[in-house]
Amino acid sequence: MDRPVMLPQSARKDESPDSGYRPVATYMELRDMVFASDPAKLGCRKPDTRDLVWGMVIETGYPDAVATIIVLADGTISLYFSSGGGLVGLGDYEHIAEAGQRLLSLGDLLTPNFDQASDYSLPERSHTRVYLMAFSGFLAAEVSLNAPWKQPGMMALANRAQELFAMIRELADQIAEQREGRQVAQPQRIN
Repeated sequence: MDRPVMLPQSARKDESPDSGYRPVATYMELRDMVFASDPAKLGCRKPDTRDLVWGMVIETGYPDAVATIIVLADGTISLYFSSGGGLVGLGDYEHIAEAGQRLLSLGDLLTPNFDQASDYSLPERSHTRVYLMAFSGFLAAEVSLNAPWKQPGMMALANRAQELFAMIRELADQIAEQREGRQVAQPQRIN
């Protein structure tokens, strides 16, 4: 893949009863597909000595949409917006791939700070919900953006997630500038 694929917006679904958002159908289908992923099909095997986080979904509720970052152990990194659009193929960029793997490694260490996920609804506005996809099941933690996590490890996770999001935004800006015909530096891709 030469660059991340920018996803088009599509027809809207009904309003999500829990969050008040009106996610587009494609967003919900992609999100459902991630939550139904089989780690074995991604090449992940559970170590004998501990549980392993093989994926992470980070969702932040903004005023008009939810931003969802997906990081999987097979190198998949994507960003979707509940209002439509997004970027896939981000794991092809070395700096983004490395940041995603650091996030998963930190998730491994933080599983005790998470609860078993009881539902997969969208976060409320001004909240971030993180799902850890582990062999033992899916774990979840949520925090208000107005009251950050107090546990040091969870704050480190939030900071790493923000760093990844910033890298993705910078790459998206570069893609937009290229489309407008401006010269920009090319990010380093994995061969």
